[in-house]
Amino acid sequence: MKLWAFITQTMKRTYLADNHSKILLVQAESGEQISVVTSQNLTRGNRHESTFISTSPDIFNTLHTSVMDLIKNHSVPLTDLFQQRINAAGANN
Repeated sequence: MKLWAFITQTMKRTYLADNHSKILLVQAESGEQISVVTSQNLTRGNRHESTFISTSPDIFNTLHTSVMDLIKNHSVPLTDLFQQRINAAGANN
């Protein structure tokens, strides 16, 4: 719950899944697509990390399909769960 205020300010929807990948998919208003796949956890350390960046539409579409399958079929919608908890807490007050 402590992170919920930050999450809602930075993400429209949040899902929890058994997933460790770090994928960033960006589509510009012009239609250009960029895919970034990295091993970096946004932490500091002495390990070497790998990053792959592509502008290939095929790679973007394959990654997007995989992420959407993960969201739709293998995740818990945290946005909905937190909203239910907030609503329940408000109803109890």
